[in-house]
Amino acid sequence: MLLAIVLSLFLSFPHPKVFLQMDSTPEAQAFLWKCAHPFTTIDAESGSHFAKLNFRMLPALAGHLFGSNVILCRLLEASGSVLLLWASLLLGYRITRDRQMAILCCLFASSVFAGTSGFVESRFMFDSFAISLLVFALLFRQNSVLPGMFVFLAAWTDERALVASALVWLYYFLRTGTGAVDLVRFHKEKVVWSVYLAWAGYGAGRWYLSSAYGFETDGENVGISLLIHQLNNLALGLWSGFEGGWILIVCAGVALWLRRQRFMLFLLGLALLAVCVTAFSVIDITRSIAYGLPAFFLCLQILNEEGRDDPVRIYLTAAVVISILWPSLYAGGKGGVWWFSSPVFVMAVRYLQVLFSSSVD
Repeated sequence: MLLAIVLSLFLSFPHPKVFLQMDSTPEAQAFLWKCAHPFTTIDAESGSHFAKLNFRMLPALAGHLFGSNVILCRLLEASGSVLLLWASLLLGYRITRDRQMAILCCLFASSVFAGTSGFVESRFMFDSFAISLLVFALLFRQNSVLPGMFVFLAAWTDERALVASALVWLYYFLRTGTGAVDLVRFHKEKVVWSVYLAWAGYGAGRWYLSSAYGFETDGENVGISLLIHQLNNLALGLWSGFEGGWILIVCAGVALWLRRQRFMLFLLGLALLAVCVTAFSVIDITRSIAYGLPAFFLCLQILNEEGRDDPVRIYLTAAVVISILWPSLYAGGKGGVWWFSSPVFVMAVRYLQVLFSSSVD
């Protein structure tokens, strides 16, 4: 666990402004205002980040309890990465019953955007926190409450999690069966109804906030027209969210095809398509694709069912090595690509700049 945290910080070290400009960036000021007024509708320019915060209630309520203390809010965001690495370790072992492969799962999570963003984000996005809740939702098959509760909380952290929670539903379906005929038996499981209640509860909650407090859904810079506009970024946008994790997804798809489990393959493709379409329908492609991380564990479960540890260990090792070697690139917009956060030895130059010039770029 500690090794995964060190690896994550080595690959993507926080920019000086994460510490020196905690409350002065526009995104930070927007979030802190939301914390101070969690039930006040936001009057902001349509399409802005501020306008998207209305329904992201969990971080705002936590920040409100913290008295809008920027340091505590920053620690809460960083805790999302720690929780995600812990959940990945636990779930990796739960699936494989192999400590080495569990460690590889944790190292993979630490080397992709989902695991690093909580440490390096300066915009109070809480993506790692939301994604960690989705991964925790996969850990409690025997509990009829916790999976739905984690899905519910993840959706109130960021609405992207609501779409990605289809992968949570699919993970539990896989534990019951893979064919269309298994759907009836699946719906006798209490866990599936907890997920349905989470979806219904989130929808009812949005309706209530809209009716009682005048909250509005900002639809600017969202939609199919933006998806078409951003197709230039298709390859890198898809890759940057999972990086080496695509190895497991592709291998799992091939395994399902060879086993003639075509219905399960169809559902997996449909869930991934929903995540990808959602990601390309907004400007922040990489961070939106990253919400599909539960697919990594779903595909690990599919491959593990073959009962052969060696191929799965090879796939996991390849996923980790590729993700470590691949720089933390971020895709957004029609052709925008940038180094989201540099390794510690590169970021050290910026810290030296701050030390000797007192400026933060």
